[in-house]
Amino acid sequence: MKPYLLLIAVLNCFCSNANCLLKRVGIDEKTRNSQIIINGEVKSQVSYWNAEKTSIYTVNTVLVNDFLKGSTSSTIEIVIPGGELDGKLIVVEPNASMKVGSKGIFFLKDNTIALNNASKIKKYEIFSLAQGFIEEDKTTKKFKDPFDEYQNISTVAGLISNTTGIQYHFSNPSANREGNNNISNSETTPITLSPMRISAGTGSVLTITGSGFGARTGAATVQFRDANSTSTVACVNIPDTSYIVSWTNTEIKVIVPGASIMRQGGAGTGYVNVIHSSGSIMPSSVPVTISYNQFEYKKRRVTLINQNNLGGYTFTLNTDFNNNTSAKSTFIRALDQWKCKTGVNV
Repeated sequence: MKPYLLLIAVLNCFCSNANCLLKRVGIDEKTRNSQIIINGEVKSQVSYWNAEKTSIYTVNTVLVNDFLKGSTSSTIEIVIPGGELDGKLIVVEPNASMKVGSKGIFFLKDNTIALNNASKIKKYEIFSLAQGFIEEDKTTKKFKDPFDEYQNISTVAGLISNTTGIQYHFSNPSANREGNNNISNSETTPITLSPMRISAGTGSVLTITGSGFGARTGAATVQFRDANSTSTVACVNIPDTSYIVSWTNTEIKVIVPGASIMRQGGAGTGYVNVIHSSGSIMPSSVPVTISYNQFEYKKRRVTLINQNNLGGYTFTLNTDFNNNTSAKSTFIRALDQWKCKTGVNV
């Protein structure tokens, strides 16, 4: 029998909002409602069933670099909804954008979820999920959440300090916490894109033409605008090097990434950055238009099924969402655009 993966998508609404209507949660509110706040790095991820075996959660083992509120052990576990286990994949939105190697600031509260996990390491949940993890960009060292971008860790710590009253001195002052945000495009040849309009998550290949790209070594990669951010300048790296089809000093062919699990937003409309092996950022001369962004899993397209026996899907809005006129009209407008762009039957 051919193995298959059952995909279950869950809209995890909080603050009386659905996935497509995130309400901004300010740093002051996140700080007040968090038991501990840390700067840390995700070292590993493992998915587990809850005790009732009705849902899957992912346990992220996180190494703590700095404490910004409260204290705990140097290694903790952060539990987020969703994950892959026993041939089933549960995707929860809105969720924290986390993967192995992710670094940033976590706003945490005690874990309340019973899991089939024997680990004795202290567990936490993220307050406000998608907005409770302010991620560090590995290239620029800037920090971002779904609504805002911060110049560096000192900027975020300063905002947290307004609530805690603590002046922060980080444990590793020699680290390059201010980042290397050099934007370098001194070559006379502009960086162009072809095609100018393309879909994401469909295996489509974008050709980037210019000069001075160097070799694909070290920090060399490609960035797209983050489709999950309201910021026009927030960027996301391609998931891994397998998305690079070819790389020379004058031309790069890259598969345009779609949205994926753990709130990986994939490519959005905007400028494309070539990251040189030195870490310098080389932006495209013109933006690319992402006609639509399709969810993918490990670079594979997700195949839709005939769920309602009418050849497609039937959506039912929950009562609170249906009574929110603005949210409902936004959802229906987005659904109509999705149908128009992809031809999906809903």
